[in-house]
Amino acid sequence: VQEGQRPKPPAFARPPPVAAATAAPEATAAPDETPATASADNESPTAAPAEGGDEATPAEVADVTPTPAPERPAALESPWFELDPGPVPLAQAQEILDALEAAAAHVDERLGLVADRRLPVRLTGRLLDEDRGWTSATWAPVIEFPAGGAATSPALQAASRNLVARAVIRRAAGPSVPPWLLVGLSSHLEAGPLPRDTWTAIVAAGRLPTEAEVAVAANPPETERMLRAFATFMVERHGWAGIRSLLLELGTGATLDEASEETLEATPSELEQVWVAVAGGVD
Repeated sequence: VQEGQRPKPPAFARPPPVAAATAAPEATAAPDETPATASADNESPTAAPAEGGDEATPAEVADVTPTPAPERPAALESPWFELDPGPVPLAQAQEILDALEAAAAHVDERLGLVADRRLPVRLTGRLLDEDRGWTSATWAPVIEFPAGGAATSPALQAASRNLVARAVIRRAAGPSVPPWLLVGLSSHLEAGPLPRDTWTAIVAAGRLPTEAEVAVAANPPETERMLRAFATFMVERHGWAGIRSLLLELGTGATLDEASEETLEATPSELEQVWVAVAGGVD
C-alpha cells in the first residue's frame, strides 16, 4: 500500500446490504422438507443432496445405467416369405418356413413367378392333417398356414407346395383365374404329373374339367384327380413356359378365352377336346 492511501478492506469485510423494510420475509422450508436448489442448466429445481451424504461415484452410476435390449436373433428370415409365426414356437415355425422355402423353390423352378415379391404367411392353430382339410385354408392375400397338430413330413410338404402354388398362381393371374385351372395346376405342382394311363378312366366318367363344379377350397378326391390330369396334359402340350404366359396374360385383364388363344393358340374347350381324344388313344 502506498503511503497516504487507505488500505482496501477485504471482500468478506463488506457488510451485507440491508433489506428494505417493506420486503416480505424470506420463506423457510418446513422442518421435514429439503429445500430445492436450481439445477446447473437452470431448467428445473432438483432436490438438494441429503446432509452428510456422499456423491455417487462414476462406477455406481454405471451400475444403474440401463443397458440396451439385446437384438433379436435373425430367425425366420426368408427371401420369399414374410412370416408371422403367431402363437407357434420358434423351432416349429422354422420347420414350417423350411418346408415353405423348399416348396417355393419347387414352384419357382417351373413357373418362375415366386421371386416377384415376398408372400405374406401367417401361422394358425388350424390342424394340419393327412385328410387334406388344409386345402380349405385361406391362401390369398395371405397364406394362413395350418400349424396345429403333429403333422408328418409328407403332409407338411404337400400343404406347402399346394398353398404356395395357389398363392403364386392367384397373384400372377388375378381374380379371373378359373377354379379348375387354379386347383389343377396347384395339384400338379403338389404331387407331380398324373400318368397317361389313368386318363382313360377319368374321361370315361363323362366329366369335363371346364364344366365341372370346382371350389377354390376343398374338392372331392375324384375332382382333384380329374383337374390334375388335365393340368398334366396342358403342361405336356405347352410346357411350363406356355402356362406361365397364360397366367400372366390373364393378369392383364384378358378373358380366359382371349388369354388362352393368345398364348396357347386354342381356347380351353378346344384343349379339352384334344385331351379327351388323347385319353382315348388318339394323339
